[in-house]
Amino acid sequence: MHVGVSGRTFTVEEPGGAVRVGMTHAKRLPTNVDRTTVFGHDSLREAAQEYTVESTGFYAQSLPFGILWEQALFPTLAARSGVDIGFFPNTLCPLRPTEFPVIVMIHGVPEYRGFGSDRYVAFRKRLLPRVASRADHIVTVSEFSKRQIATHLPVSSADISVVYNGIGDRFLGDATGDATLQLPEPYLLYVGAQSERKNFAGVLRAFERFKQTHDTDHSLVVVGPSQNATYDVLDPEEFSPSTADAICQPGYVSDEELRYAYENAALFLFPSRYEGFGLPPLEAAAVGTPVVSSRVGAIPEILGETAEYVDPDDPYDIADGVWRMLQRTDDEQVRATAEALGEYTWARASTRLTEVLRDVFEGAS
Repeated sequence: MHVGVSGRTFTVEEPGGAVRVGMTHAKRLPTNVDRTTVFGHDSLREAAQEYTVESTGFYAQSLPFGILWEQALFPTLAARSGVDIGFFPNTLCPLRPTEFPVIVMIHGVPEYRGFGSDRYVAFRKRLLPRVASRADHIVTVSEFSKRQIATHLPVSSADISVVYNGIGDRFLGDATGDATLQLPEPYLLYVGAQSERKNFAGVLRAFERFKQTHDTDHSLVVVGPSQNATYDVLDPEEFSPSTADAICQPGYVSDEELRYAYENAALFLFPSRYEGFGLPPLEAAAVGTPVVSSRVGAIPEILGETAEYVDPDDPYDIADGVWRMLQRTDDEQVRATAEALGEYTWARASTRLTEVLRDVFEGAS
């Protein structure tokens, strides 16, 4: 089976969670299928040890151009390359007919909860129903997302498969972080976009409440991408003016630096308002860091009882949850985490994705 993967997002400067998932699947597919070709920008060749790259016509490294290229050229290039099935890991796919079946990965549908800039929400709501109707099958990352997709898009549950994400090798075992990342100690850690959906304002308000209530010298470290067109970045001084000086923002970091940030944090804070999966708290738990999170979306499905759950709409409850978790012993957290992480490996995720691809391919043959 020859799988053609759309890599239109793989060369973005600061890949977020969804892009990282797609890139990881692309790297692992060649171990499970006969041939893998990634279609995208020519710069992918620099790191393409596992798969073939086809870059004809991909002249600009921009998301708008990549979307147009995927619509206009991918079907022709993939057919010419002898692709048996197309895998589109970042929500969109060619809307016109192709000579091969198409599988699309949709991580979630937060736009139907109103999360994102007005322009981005309108764009997604216009395209997603067409994508769902066009795709031969949809893959998503949690049972929660499967239910949401079946509710909001014109697709039945029978045409949606769940492939859970995995924890990267960098966050497992005896791997070490990059100690060159200079962080204040002790600190609480937040990893993610500074957006409404991630409840960054709630993080800031809760941190301010935490500092006002407890005599502690903890700082708040904020790791995450720069602003982009899908959301508006919030200003810490607007939501947490009295504690702005205790907030450290190293920005987007490497996996090695992220491992260091996770394993040296006193606690990981993630009171998100909507999550299709929730990879950062899982990575934090994998290195043994206590997690305080909201009980929304897929988070309780993924984390189980390893986290201290709080109300994302109540900064006081978040602050109290942080304090409660800091009082727990390390042994309690380690035991709970070890029991919960066994199924979240990329080897298992890749095997499951391959099964779905093969089933759809054989069903279309």
